[in-house]
Amino acid sequence: MKKIIFFGCVISSKKALDVISTNENLSIEAIITKKNTNNKISDYSCLESYVKNSSTKLIYINDILEDDMVKIIRDLSPDYIFCIGWPFIISEKILSIPKECSIGFHPTELPKNRGHHPITWAIALGLDRTASTFFKMKGTVDSGEIINQKIIKINEDDTSNSLYKKIISIMQLQIDEIIDDILNDSVEFTEQNDSLSNKWRKRNYEDGRIDFRMSSKSICNLVKSLSRPYPGAHINWDQNEVKVWKVRHINNTNKNIEPGKVLDIKNNIILVKCGEDAVEFIEHEFEILPNVGDYL
Repeated sequence: MKKIIFFGCVISSKKALDVISTNENLSIEAIITKKNTNNKISDYSCLESYVKNSSTKLIYINDILEDDMVKIIRDLSPDYIFCIGWPFIISEKILSIPKECSIGFHPTELPKNRGHHPITWAIALGLDRTASTFFKMKGTVDSGEIINQKIIKINEDDTSNSLYKKIISIMQLQIDEIIDDILNDSVEFTEQNDSLSNKWRKRNYEDGRIDFRMSSKSICNLVKSLSRPYPGAHINWDQNEVKVWKVRHINNTNKNIEPGKVLDIKNNIILVKCGEDAVEFIEHEFEILPNVGDYL
């Protein structure tokens, strides 16, 4: 029986626990999670159901000092830590506690694209592939030896939501493979090539603002990257924030029209000129529609 400590607080965490919690050769000693104060975690998932009618401890980092958490984890004497869907730094003091190792998860093709918002950036940048990667955690972010990696194709019509679902499906299969390797003492580690690495920065509110000087395709990628459960792309119109959830690229080679001009409105669909081509707003939150000829 292998003893596990689990860190997580989002949808992917829940889906990972669906697999880990049903394996009779693993004992989840504690789930360490976070309360979603002020709803700041867009894909938050409560994990309380996994400790009902069990001896598993549920620990909220909101309620405990790190030194106390270190003591609790040491006392539980885990073989492994699994960290899936945990957007916070875990100290080396904690990562070094397990008898075997701490296993992290990052949905990119490591060593490429370490860092923040991996699904959002992949769609926003128009990548045609990403990966689901498990690795041995160490002090520097997303840089440990790779344990299991699967390439995932990104289709042109993928949104962050559809890509998230693809990643979760592959991730669950990988967890089964990793558990088999753990139980058979056959886990293999592959060093990352740091010379191929880059680190994505943390996104902010302005990164979600549609700028019509962008190309139509870039705007489409931005909107897809912030689709639900993420907070949505937006424009500022008439002193209000307007969310935009679904758009469509439209060819428009007229270079004499300025970006941001409303070209047509039909059946609540708004056609707007971009820096290159045009874009249709199909699903949006305009309370009062602009007029043809207005500038957004």
